[in-house]
Amino acid sequence: MRLLNFLILFILLNSCSSQKALTSSDGVVQSWLYTKQEFVGNIMTDENGNPIEKGFWFKHFLVLQVDKAFSANWETLSLNDHAFTISKLNLIESDFVLGVQRDSQKSIIIQPNDQYKYILMEFEDHFSEIPFSDNDLVLTGKKANKSVTFHLKANPIFLENEIRP
Repeated sequence: MRLLNFLILFILLNSCSSQKALTSSDGVVQSWLYTKQEFVGNIMTDENGNPIEKGFWFKHFLVLQVDKAFSANWETLSLNDHAFTISKLNLIESDFVLGVQRDSQKSIIIQPNDQYKYILMEFEDHFSEIPFSDNDLVLTGKKANKSVTFHLKANPIFLENEIRP
C-alpha cells in the first residue's frame, strides 16, 4: 500500500512539473557548438613588463537549427556549470559565414532554408576555465509560458583564431 501511495504521489508531482527538456519533436532539430580564441593586439603590462591581462579569451557560438514555427525566450546558458551571459542572440535569415574551421580550413556557412530557421547565440569566456572535452551545455528559457531546458553534450568545433586591435 505504501508503495502504491508513493507511486501515485510521484506520478502526480511529475505531471505537475513545468520543466521540460526540449527534443527534436519540440522543434529543435540540430545544434552545433563552435569556439574560437581571440587575441588583443596590445595588452597592458605592469612596470616590470609583466602582462596585467591574459590578452586572449574564448568566444563560443551556439547554433540551433529549429522548425520555422519554433519560438522560445532564452534566459540562461551554462557550460560545464559555468554560467554565461548571452552577448548576442540573432536569427539568421540569409547565408552567414561564421568563420573558418581550424582543422579543415573550410568556411562554416549557415544557410537557412524554407523548412528551418537558425538561431545564433554568442557568449564569451574571459577566464578560460572551460575544458574543451566532455562539455555539457544547458540552455533554459520559456516556451508557451512553460520552462524549457535544452542540453547539448558535445565538444566544440574550433574556428581559426582572431586578433583584435
